[in-house]
Amino acid sequence: MLPSLAMFAKAARAEGIDGLVLEGPAAAAIAGRHAWLGGLIAAVDPAGGAGRFRLAGAELRARLLPVAVPAPALALLSAS
Repeated sequence: MLPSLAMFAKAARAEGIDGLVLEGPAAAAIAGRHAWLGGLIAAVDPAGGAGRFRLAGAELRARLLPVAVPAPALALLSAS
């Protein structure tokens, strides 16, 4: 998944893409969704956080989208 995220970050700048939605695992609780998103960000940028992290030279934000449990977690990665 990390090469695909790096490609997104590069294309976002060049193409004016506003964001990317990622589907995560189904989680029995909201805490599990936060753990998934935190783990994803840590794998990409250990110094980053959901507020801001760097990927392929681009600064991105991540946030969980509201969906009902136990549906899969959805995260929005955006350049703005």
